[in-house]
Amino acid sequence: MALLKDEGVRTAVAYCTHFARMRMRDEITDDQYKELVYRLAAAYKTDAVTLLCGVLIVITGFADRFADILKEKLEAKEV
Repeated sequence: MALLKDEGVRTAVAYCTHFARMRMRDEITDDQYKELVYRLAAAYKTDAVTLLCGVLIVITGFADRFADILKEKLEAKEV
């Protein structure tokens, strides 16, 4: 948990959490979410924040795809 002692990482986590909530509520699109996270990574310019932002984008992408697959399977069962 040494990373969380870094003020930049804590701030980035807070921002990314906020962006993720906005995305989940469909207040922003996937592209807007990715752009916000990329800009956050560029603003802090530290390896830890860049890595964190990259991981969040990958996780979000997989989560969206997984949700789409589940939705398709549920719709197929209803038919």
